[in-house]
Amino acid sequence: MGKFNNLRKFTYVVILYLFCSISGFATHIKAGEFSAKRLSASSLEYEITLTLYYNTSGTSVDPDQVNIDFGDGTSQTVTRQPKTNIGNNTSKNVFVVNHTYNGASTFLVSMRDQNRNANIQNIPGSSNVAFYVEMQLKINPLFGVDNSPVMTVPPIDFGAVNRIFTHNPGAYDPDGDSLSYELIPAQSDFNQIIVGYNYPASPVFGGTSTLGGPAFITLDPVRGDLVWNTPSDYGTPPRFYNIAMKITEWRYGKAIGYIVRDMQVEIFESINHPPKLAIPKDLCIGAGQIVNGTFSATDPDNDDVLLETYGLPYDVPSSPAVAVISPVGVNPTGTFTWQTNCSHVRKQPYQVVFKASDQNAVPILTDIESWLIYVKGPKITNITATPNTNSITLNWPLYTCSNEASQINIYRRDCDSIPPSTDSCKTGPLAGYTLIGTVPSTAITFTDNNKGAGIDKGKSYCYILVAEYPAPGYGESYSSDQVCAALNLDVPVFSSIDVTQTSTTNGKVSLTWYQPTASVVPGPYTYSLERGTGASATSFTPIATITDTFYVDSGLDTKDLNYSYRIKLVNNGLYSSTISTFNLTTVANDNKATLKWNYGTTWLTDSIEVYRKVNSGTFVKLTTLGNTSLSYTDNAIVNCDTVYYFVKQFGSYCDKHLATVATQTSAIDSVRPMSTIPPPAPTLTVQGCNGDLMVFQDVLNWNDLSDPNCNNIDHYNVYFALHTSDGLTLLTQTKNLSYTYINQHTTAGCFAVSATNLAGVEGAQSTKVCVDDCVDYRLPNLLTINGDLLNDLMRPFNIPQGAPRGAEFVRFSVYNCWGALVYYKDTDPNIMWDGSVNGAPISDGIYYFNAEVHFYGRVNKADEVKNIKGWVQLLTAK
Repeated sequence: MGKFNNLRKFTYVVILYLFCSISGFATHIKAGEFSAKRLSASSLEYEITLTLYYNTSGTSVDPDQVNIDFGDGTSQTVTRQPKTNIGNNTSKNVFVVNHTYNGASTFLVSMRDQNRNANIQNIPGSSNVAFYVEMQLKINPLFGVDNSPVMTVPPIDFGAVNRIFTHNPGAYDPDGDSLSYELIPAQSDFNQIIVGYNYPASPVFGGTSTLGGPAFITLDPVRGDLVWNTPSDYGTPPRFYNIAMKITEWRYGKAIGYIVRDMQVEIFESINHPPKLAIPKDLCIGAGQIVNGTFSATDPDNDDVLLETYGLPYDVPSSPAVAVISPVGVNPTGTFTWQTNCSHVRKQPYQVVFKASDQNAVPILTDIESWLIYVKGPKITNITATPNTNSITLNWPLYTCSNEASQINIYRRDCDSIPPSTDSCKTGPLAGYTLIGTVPSTAITFTDNNKGAGIDKGKSYCYILVAEYPAPGYGESYSSDQVCAALNLDVPVFSSIDVTQTSTTNGKVSLTWYQPTASVVPGPYTYSLERGTGASATSFTPIATITDTFYVDSGLDTKDLNYSYRIKLVNNGLYSSTISTFNLTTVANDNKATLKWNYGTTWLTDSIEVYRKVNSGTFVKLTTLGNTSLSYTDNAIVNCDTVYYFVKQFGSYCDKHLATVATQTSAIDSVRPMSTIPPPAPTLTVQGCNGDLMVFQDVLNWNDLSDPNCNNIDHYNVYFALHTSDGLTLLTQTKNLSYTYINQHTTAGCFAVSATNLAGVEGAQSTKVCVDDCVDYRLPNLLTINGDLLNDLMRPFNIPQGAPRGAEFVRFSVYNCWGALVYYKDTDPNIMWDGSVNGAPISDGIYYFNAEVHFYGRVNKADEVKNIKGWVQLLTAK
């Protein structure tokens, strides 16, 4: 063993000599990162810190200044603070500057500087490649004040060939925001990945993992644990690798910024082995408890080990944690003690990072492990529940962490409590509890009156309280112990409400109820039953005063309406809880029907039964559903059948005095399912005027598409267009097989018909059928203006009903034989020219005319204007 130790020491000396005698490299940047702290909630001033790590071997050329770009169009040259030599040829250089932003936005703070150090294996020509890091700041009033994550573990480490390398940045967020980690390629500028960059475990470098496969590198997205399994002997010493990781902040489930850490690892060939840590297991505790933990490190080579620890618990402003660690030596140990308090409560865990480094070996190898501590809000204690007439009042002492919490949430579960959680990490309400109210964290009482509606008799109610903590930590407390109470049975309690007859005019509703408890209200009892219209009625009318516990309300519209009921106990004037009839709606589709319902009962639902009847058959039970069901789809019905349904609910009270099964039955609802297949196109015929100048209608007829055994057609759609070139538009809908289109001026038009089925699906249109108007516009060529009232006016032939068929207006021009215009008349389709101009007859002779006839409508648009040219002879002699 002694010889082996001597050999190891000799090897270390040789390696150390080689390491220290490498020819001087110009000092370049090894690693770096940004951080930011907002200085005031009332201003947008930030303290921005850039930390860079330089290679100090060779001639010292550490820059005294760097330029920081603030992402708002401005930048500043910043002088570094006094540098610190942290050993291993590395200096730590801190640059701090205050900067105020003008408004809310997203800003990218960045730094780019020449150059990186040489011999970075995964960055080709690294000594000539710029170093670049960035930080995103999102200033948004909705997010509130935000500070960037803080790194506590330096980004400079050593690893050995064929040894697992681990690293953790020791990041924490001062605001309690959650953090996520991801590996990204190293950059040389904004949006510029370094050309030729490879992740350290790339196949380019070879290497074999301890699992037997190729080397790999992982980064735990939650803890930030980086594991490289394992580095190879690729290249010649010194072997540097740079790894970039993006650390993102999350608040309200949204990313609110990130920082990029670009770190460096130097890999040596060595027979040294890294030490091994032993740390506590993750735990959850309530604020106010003390966290105690022990940690230690051992080294396989019996080297001395430096044991260190980092993390937010050491930096919290109130009651920080304390670690006591033995000096550097073999198998060092440490103790961790943290007296937590209410200010430490938050949703995200606190991370404590432990680092063990062997000290008398080259290279110095490390093991890094992280410990998560969740600090939960302590539970609210000593709650009491006092029943009132229709409410329950909760009281409790002032909450231990009332100054830190933001509110207290009250949760309720009907009827019974459930086993409390034994999971020390489980906070918030227990399963089955529903939020019913919220009060300030300083409150000490809450009255549950069901938001003014009053809580129901016949149930016990169990409550738990949970404290909630504000942003950005968003912690919550353990649930309180459960406390239960029930109202006194000093009023009647409904036990059934069943629609026993479905009708629009003679519907019936049967109601039953329990008597009050005799020890609370002595009998005999008189009840005033009241009814309101609607499932949530607010106005009630007395309908009966009885001494029995059963009543049938009749003469109702149970098919289309719902009703609400309540009972006034005449003995004490108190009212029961309100109950309403079952509200069932059914919608049919193709060979199926969907039932949906809601109901208002005072008991707990145990099960739901669905009943069906087809046509004139009898009702049978289809299925039994769970107590939370509010719908059911029946896929086993046939189109065209008339299908009837009703639904029955079964329930119970958790009060032992109310043991009878409670029921609620809906009215009967019916549907007729129909096919959703689009109907075929009808065959259309159109009978127009067909040359009859007295006909001003088009008669459309089409074939019947209905099924005689199951009429699936709801209506037919008639489409119309005036011209063959126009698009069809809906003219009318009809259930008939014909339609008469009447127009006082023209029968021209194009028609098509389609059918729509009972499911509302429209089928294809028929072939378009077009018909034209019947027009006959002719003019005479002889006028004998001699007072015999024959042929003494220029007007169209065959004028029915006092106007030429289809003509809207005419522009009429008359010319003499030399082509001169002698007469012009506009608009009148009858013309009615008597051969005179301005009251004076013109000379006998031959004249030429042009009649530009404008028709009301022709199926071909080009036919709507027609020029009729001709001659006319005028004779005035008797």
